[in-house]
Amino acid sequence: MKQLELKGFWYYGHIPRLLVSCPELKHLCIEKHEDSYWIEPKSVPTCMLTNLTTVEFSKCTGQKCDKEFLEYILGNVKVLKKVIITCENSRVEEDPSVAVCEVT
Repeated sequence: MKQLELKGFWYYGHIPRLLVSCPELKHLCIEKHEDSYWIEPKSVPTCMLTNLTTVEFSKCTGQKCDKEFLEYILGNVKVLKKVIITCENSRVEEDPSVAVCEVT
C-alpha cells in the first residue's frame, strides 16, 4: 500500500501499529476526530524510516495530543518531503487556515 487515508474515530496510538503493516507507505492522510488521544509507541514503523514522504493532517485543533502526535511523526519520519497541516478555527470553521511545509 502506497497511500493511506484515516478518517472517523480512532486514536493516535493505533496509527503506528497500523503503519507497521504498511512498509511501502509513501503518503499518509489523517483527519482528526474530536476524541483522539496520544500514547507514544515503543517502536517506529519501517515506512516512517524508509518511504513516508508526505503527511497530511487535517482538523488539527492544537490540543496537547495533536502536538505530541505531530512531534512523534516529524521526529521519526526520515525521508519526509512535504507536510500539510490544516488547523480548524472554532469560530470560523468554513475558512480553515492551512500550513504547507516543503522539506528540502
